[in-house]
Amino acid sequence: MHWDDPVSGLPKVRDVATAHVAQIANLVNGQTYSFEVWAFHANPPAPRWLVPSGPVVPAGPPTAPTIGTATGRNGSALVRWSPPADDGGAHVTGYLVRTRDAAGNLVGATRLVTGTATRTVVRGLINGTRYRFQVAAVNAAKAGAYSRLSNAALAATVPDPPVIGTALAGEATDVATTAVALWAPPPSDGGTRVTNYVVTALRMSSTAPGAPVLGRTSSAPLAPSGRSYAFRLSPGTYRFQAVAHNQRGDSLSSARSNAVRAR
Repeated sequence: MHWDDPVSGLPKVRDVATAHVAQIANLVNGQTYSFEVWAFHANPPAPRWLVPSGPVVPAGPPTAPTIGTATGRNGSALVRWSPPADDGGAHVTGYLVRTRDAAGNLVGATRLVTGTATRTVVRGLINGTRYRFQVAAVNAAKAGAYSRLSNAALAATVPDPPVIGTALAGEATDVATTAVALWAPPPSDGGTRVTNYVVTALRMSSTAPGAPVLGRTSSAPLAPSGRSYAFRLSPGTYRFQAVAHNQRGDSLSSARSNAVRAR
């Protein structure tokens, strides 16, 4: 039988059977309570209070965190969030982070971030793929609801270096071209398409391997479909290098080409 104390307004439970457990409803999460038991004995008939319990703080699950911006990285993504507005009456002890692909499918295992951190790096992602994330807070009671989905973050990195080709000396009949650099696309674009190339002519002190570089002349950014660039250079010996660029940045320079003499 349940009733409220007319003085305190707190719920009470009377159990006339031999049960040793009672569930008290309508408590406020996060508020501290203690409990007393009024024991009845058949002989003698006088009831008595048992020793009060220690303090008890009821708690429920936290509300959903607020999802922040997810930022794609190389094979990973940085996921951010804000704590829940209501911790359910118990301190948040960690967060669950789950990953979904563009089709909404769960990807990999749900990750537990312990403590009060509000960001984590999710690793093991595939470059060139977009992912979205959800976060749920955990307290002593249980995990709460998941947040809404984050933005779609693209896992990607800079491209591999382009593959340098065989450089050519300019034709004697072409007054505008003294040397031509050639290259092929990088083996990997890093997960996002190459947007341009820059080619550099290295003026060498000689054709010997490892000869000092005397000067550099670079092209303007070239179209991603480009595979060659005609230089107009001062007479001398040159080698060439190419760099690929995508939205994550510049690749490392390619290997140096063979040496050619510009007219």
